[in-house]
Amino acid sequence: MTTSPYFTDEVFENIDFRTKPFNTGEFDNCSFSKCIFSEVYLSNTQFVECEFDNCDFSGAHLKNCSFKEVSFFQTKLIGLHFFECLTFLLSFDFEECNLSYSSFQNLDLKGTRFKKCNLEQTDFSDANLSEALLENCGLKNALFENTNLEKANLYSSYNIHMDPDKNKLKNAIFSTNGALALLSKHQIIIK
Repeated sequence: MTTSPYFTDEVFENIDFRTKPFNTGEFDNCSFSKCIFSEVYLSNTQFVECEFDNCDFSGAHLKNCSFKEVSFFQTKLIGLHFFECLTFLLSFDFEECNLSYSSFQNLDLKGTRFKKCNLEQTDFSDANLSEALLENCGLKNALFENTNLEKANLYSSYNIHMDPDKNKLKNAIFSTNGALALLSKHQIIIK
């Protein structure tokens, strides 16, 4: 019986895992800088308390991948199916990341922080975003349906379009423009 490799406190820089084989295993307190994971199969990989800076995960395969207390900074995460990740202790935050066309469908994202992220056409349907922070995020065509946004802070986010009748919004924080966007389905004129 073979055991999966275990990496702790290691730094990985400028590695293109499309051309260099990726070792599936557990990465604990590791940092990745300018690494490319695009289209890479990350199945059965655990990232625990890891940081990713200026990496590219676009199109990576996340089935049974685990992210526990992971931070992403200025990273491309386009078109990812986060809902395929293992949900036990799932926890991450994002700053200045591009998460366009990704899906967080059905995930518990309570308290997750998204700062200055592009969330264009990102799917948050049936997700729990209660107490989440979406600070200065672009939400053009993001999908919110049956999403729990109670106590979430969307004050500085923009291009918000969601049906307040199909989401839980109690005590969610919106700017005046964001709140007015919630009324767009009624096609009323506000002067």
